This record gives sequence, structure tokens and C-alpha cells, in this order.
Amino acid sequence: MTGNCRLFRGFIILLLLCLLMGCWDSDEIDNLAIVIGSGFDIVNDGQAEATVQIASPTGFPSAGNGGTEISPYLSLSEKGADSSEIINSMQQQLSRRFFLGHRQVIIFGEEYARHGIDQFIDLFMRSPDSRYTGYVLTAYGISAKDVLNASYVFENIPAIAINKMQEEGNALGTLVGEFIASLASDEKTTVTGAIRIVETGAAGNVYRIDHAAVYRENSLAGFLNEEQMKMLLWLKGKLQGSMMSIQFEPKSDKFRGKVGIVFFKSDAKIDVRLENEIPHVAVQMKAKAKMMNNDTPVNMGINENLQQLEKKFVEKIENTLNNILETAQKEWKVDIFDFAEEIHVQHPQFWKNTKDQWLELYPKVPVSFQIELEIQNTGRTQAPAHFKK
Repeated sequence: MTGNCRLFRGFIILLLLCLLMGCWDSDEIDNLAIVIGSGFDIVNDGQAEATVQIASPTGFPSAGNGGTEISPYLSLSEKGADSSEIINSMQQQLSRRFFLGHRQVIIFGEEYARHGIDQFIDLFMRSPDSRYTGYVLTAYGISAKDVLNASYVFENIPAIAINKMQEEGNALGTLVGEFIASLASDEKTTVTGAIRIVETGAAGNVYRIDHAAVYRENSLAGFLNEEQMKMLLWLKGKLQGSMMSIQFEPKSDKFRGKVGIVFFKSDAKIDVRLENEIPHVAVQMKAKAKMMNNDTPVNMGINENLQQLEKKFVEKIENTLNNILETAQKEWKVDIFDFAEEIHVQHPQFWKNTKDQWLELYPKVPVSFQIELEIQNTGRTQAPAHFKK
């Protein structure tokens, strides 16, 4: 009897394994229109326009040269009143099933983002085969369609180039999963990298992701410039590899007067204390950097000069942080540094009682910054004769 039971169990396990190995609802790759990137814009009639890049392993005939030139992707745009209408119109033009499982980037055009991103993206972002590990970006000064239709000099498919730029980590990167979570959170602000085209030519275009887009209540509130974006990366613990420069000396015939550094270590800590039921926030930020260039006659190998350089960088950083805070509190009313999250952790009862009024309370919150910067590796083992003492 025992032997029969073991035989029966073995048969059941073998049957289950056979079932697991089967792909009953799978599609052959030749039957899929694989979307690598998608974007959303608002057009003049108020409708949404979606643009997709669809990759092909064999290439698509292009419109030029009698259709003989082969393109590695197809760019397709459609307008509609809602996402279902748009995707249905696109599907009617394709011999393969629309598939979002390999999408690497989603881009919102600036006008679309300012209009509000809720209405048309649900199907594209919440589809069962939609990829949550791709990146969300906002187009800076242009449309998403312009970005996705611009060929890139180093990659055959522009969406792949954009994805690789985000993975390099030198700009703010927001994954689809992080983006959706921040939209639903009371404690985290929605921020994405902002992309623009800075160079065009016969060989292709060059992108830059050197701004950050800040959202409030699912609409674009404004942009952070490159220096401001780096401060946000610092608070998020992602400053490593970022560069910064200052005008240390007046420009002359021989020298531009600039000094540049690259950060290789950073840390940030936020402390919150309550006074008369008002949070007071103290932000401590520490970083270490090495010198990248010194286009001045000043010898940074001398300790006093190096300390003066560190002081000037700290002044610039403090001014940048205070400018961000002024805009975020007074103009955007956006908790850009996610102070709410720290208040929740450090003072949970206070947060429970006030979270519904946080956006009204936030502009009144006093914030102080304490910056410590150490510049190492000045790169000069012997000072040239022209250096100032």
C-alpha cells in the first residue's frame, strides 16, 4: 500500500511539472509588436496623442528611398479621446499584437504633463504585460513625440539610448513602479528626469537629461535645473559621480577662473523637532569630492587655498538649496525633499493628526541646511611655477 502511494505521488508531481513547463497562453515573438518606448502629448483639439516605438529584429522599410532603407523600429502616433480608443486605433494598423512587456521608457510631453497625466495613461501603465522596471521621463520644452521621433547617434533605437542614459545614474531616474507608488503616496513627491534634445545633425541627435520634473497632484509643477537636480540626488543618496564647478577666480586672458569637482561619496540626514505643533527641519549633508580641473593660477595643494575653495562650494550649495526650498514652499507648494516621510517616521502621532493638512502646513515649516564638503585628491603633486602662493 505504501509503495502504491509513493508511486501515485510521484505520478502527480511529474504531471504538475509537465503542466508548469507548458506555455498555454504564450505568443510567438513573430506575433508580437514589441513596444520599446511610448510617449504622451496633448494636441490642439484637446485630445491625447500617443507615440510608440516598436522594435523589429529584421527592420522595417522606411518611407524614404522607395521604401528600401531598413529601420530597426517603427514609430507610430495616434490621437484619441481615451487610452482604449488610441490603442485600438494603433492595433488596427498592426499585423501583430501590441505588447508592452519590453517597454523601457515612458515620456510625457511638457504640455501633456502640465495638463495632468491621469486621463490617458491607465491602459498603457497598468496593462498586465506592462513593464514596471522601465523609466518615466518628462520632455523639457518639447513634446514626447519629438523625442521619440528623433534618431540617436549611438543607438539604433532611441528608446534604448534613453534607457541606457538613465541606467548610467548621472541624472535623476524614476522607474515606472516608483512613479506609480509616489502618485499614490501622501509622503513622497513625484519627480522624474527631464529630457531634451541639445544637438541635431545628419548623423542623428544628442539627448540630455539634465533637468528634473516636479509634479503636484499628478500635474507638472515645474522643473529643477541641473544644479538643483544634483541637490535632490544628494538627498536621495545618489550624488556619486555628479560633477559641479564654480567661478573661483575672475576670468583672465590665460585662465577661465573655474574649478570643477566630482563627488564620490555623500550622505544626508534629516532631523525633525516639533515646536508649538510646527515641525522644524534640520538637514545635514556631507560629501567628499575630488578635483577634476583647476583653470586658475591658484595652487590648491596649499591647505588655505583648498579650504577657501571648499567654502565657496558650500556657499553655492547652500544658495542652491535655499532657492529650491523657496520655490517649492512658496510657488509650487510641493514637499520636494520628502520631509513628510521623515515626520511620519520620527513623529508618527503628529503625522497621523496632520497628514490631511500637510500641504497647507508645509509652506510654514522652517528648514535649515548644514553642509560639510571635503575636497580630496587635488591632482597636483608639484605646483607649476605660475601658481599663486
